[in-house]
Amino acid sequence: MSTLLWDRATYLGEALLPGRLYDLGSYPGLVADAAATTRVYGHLARLNEATAVETWRTLDAYEGIELEDPEYERVLFHSSVPPAGYVPIWIYHYRHPVTADTWISSGDFRSFFPR
Repeated sequence: MSTLLWDRATYLGEALLPGRLYDLGSYPGLVADAAATTRVYGHLARLNEATAVETWRTLDAYEGIELEDPEYERVLFHSSVPPAGYVPIWIYHYRHPVTADTWISSGDFRSFFPR
């Protein structure tokens, strides 16, 4: 999915979001919270206009947001953390309960679970 995304998007840079990141095994779960003092590291991308609708459809299916009880929902989040600034960004927000023992305190899944 990463290859598909980066073939259809322009990389805008690294970003920080207020919230927490959780270890779900081989993938992370983002719980965004505009009031949080903790940060999650990520990447900003702008989808190419010509393929944006198809790309969102593919990503949504991959994340399973159309399932009866999906793990994620795609939401418009208003970031106030540089470099995103005060701009709305789409994120996949984790919907299920989490526990403190699965919290990735660094907010950086790549350093927590290197591939």
